[in-house]
Amino acid sequence: MLILVKPFGRCPFTSSNFPAENPRTQTRNVPYTKTLWHIQRKMTLKYKSTNKTVSKGLNSSWTIIGIPFFSLMLGTFVLGFYLLDKYEIGGALTPGLVILIGIILPTIICHFISKVWFSVQLDRVTDKREFVERAKRNMMIWPPTADKILNDKGIVLTDRQVQPETALPNLKLTNNLTLTNDQIIINGQEFKFENLKDFRISATKSSGLWESVLMLIYKDNKFERHNLGLVDKQEIEFQIDKYLNNHKLKSTMPQQRI
Repeated sequence: MLILVKPFGRCPFTSSNFPAENPRTQTRNVPYTKTLWHIQRKMTLKYKSTNKTVSKGLNSSWTIIGIPFFSLMLGTFVLGFYLLDKYEIGGALTPGLVILIGIILPTIICHFISKVWFSVQLDRVTDKREFVERAKRNMMIWPPTADKILNDKGIVLTDRQVQPETALPNLKLTNNLTLTNDQIIINGQEFKFENLKDFRISATKSSGLWESVLMLIYKDNKFERHNLGLVDKQEIEFQIDKYLNNHKLKSTMPQQRI
């Protein structure tokens, strides 16, 4: 029953005699403070570096390698399924074969493209060590292929062209990831930089969303993975690289005697 209370048309609904029909206050188990749109808006696909030639070289991989790869993959899928439908090619394994070809063919072609891209960028960047390390880490080129190109060009990698900082500030990248001068803290666990050789950031699908996974690689080649959630992958890769490299440079500097 509706009860009119004001002449301009507002009206409340009376409570039902049946409790199940009355709306209840909704509660959340997780206190959401940021919407998915707000998180995604702050993300960027650009690779960062303190060296402009390195950042420019890394970001050129999107147009030289990334766009051709996805264009070839999509084109192969469309053409393959079109031919299956047009010529009525059957078989339970046929769709899987189209998908497999759609992945392998762009991979082979873009492998050769990446070799040319890597060779050209090596001549342009001023900090070759940073460029090589980050290109390998982000799988822009297959590491053995990169090493062969370096060897063919006669390039010997030297230390990075940055001066180590004695005290970098503690940096909280996410709620569960913090960087300090000497360690990385993930979910309250401390991992010393002196024990780490490198790291990787990959993606995994969870609840319909692609989330980032941080893999820490130790000097004995053991590794462990940590889920970071929905984060800015490029920003985190840049900051961890910066702090890890800064620690390496400090450890190689001669200690001052008092």
